[in-house]
Amino acid sequence: MVTVLCTGDQAHVVNVAPAPGYSLRDYNSGPVKEIQVVLLSAGNKSEIKARCDDGTPLPKIKESPQ
Repeated sequence: MVTVLCTGDQAHVVNVAPAPGYSLRDYNSGPVKEIQVVLLSAGNKSEIKARCDDGTPLPKIKESPQ
């Protein structure tokens, strides 16, 4: 789980808690226009991006085999 806080149009990662079997590969905690977190498991790559619109996080999640 990735928790993102928005201040205006700036996104900030406040917590990353990978699911069992996943590890944190890369992340940009912000504050930035768009955060990115990459989580890896033995067979999967999860890329989580989020930006903010009027203080509301807008996430995009991409899953791909590894």
